[in-house]
Amino acid sequence: MSNIKAKRANYCEGGNFMYTANYVNLYFSTLEKELNFKYDYDNYKYKWDQGIIVQPIISSQNYIKPFQTFESQDPQYEIPQQTPVICVHCSINPAKKQDIWRIKSYLSRGIALTSALTVNESQDMFNTYDGISVLHKRCDEFKNDHQVTLVGYGYKNGQEVWMLKNSWGEDWGANGYFFVPIGKDSFCIEHIFTTILPIGLSLDQSIYENIGSQIRGAQYELDSDNHQLIKFKNSTWIMPVSIVCVIIIVVICIGIVIYQRNQKKQKQYEAFTMRTNQVIS
Repeated sequence: MSNIKAKRANYCEGGNFMYTANYVNLYFSTLEKELNFKYDYDNYKYKWDQGIIVQPIISSQNYIKPFQTFESQDPQYEIPQQTPVICVHCSINPAKKQDIWRIKSYLSRGIALTSALTVNESQDMFNTYDGISVLHKRCDEFKNDHQVTLVGYGYKNGQEVWMLKNSWGEDWGANGYFFVPIGKDSFCIEHIFTTILPIGLSLDQSIYENIGSQIRGAQYELDSDNHQLIKFKNSTWIMPVSIVCVIIIVVICIGIVIYQRNQKKQKQYEAFTMRTNQVIS
């Protein structure tokens, strides 16, 4: 992102994933590992503002674009070209059952997708999201003002959900993630799904075979694969109770120490009194 100056890929200002991916394919020689570039907003935003080019760390002899490219005549790319982006589902209508099945088939193979949604009209819901509940708001009219990454699916609180990664940091939501129900087009999120397919991935019917779910199970994660609910919905009491227990233990320990000291002083006083009486006698 720091190297992209395209008008439709503004840095952290609702940048368009489809345009950005195509821009990368046109102008960059390779894709770099995230491991080599830890996300640091201030650092990379500064470089973007100053026009500083971020150079790949890997050797030029190891440059590779590990994704498939497809012929595209989409006018949003301004010129006909090869693009790495596949539109898994792009429609004015929500994703149908066969689309959802296909989306799951990519996710179960570790291929994340990008989704567009509308956030501005539900800003309060997102700002106060606890990371445990399932977010939902009916989409009456398709709009999109935000993009997120679809990373998984499963059951949350007994409800079938998508698991999505937001871009607002780990302090937000479920350590940066949130959940919406599958098949209900929450926030218009099921209108557009896009992804980049790796080289060598087959597009025949075999891609629909052995579609599994993710193994999850914790307060901010999905229910376990046996569909047993992860009972953390009322877990907000755990922290205050733990703090109270610690305080009680500390008070008890202090009390024991004080009691032992008083007992020691009492014994010393009794011994002193006994010796004094013996001297007087």
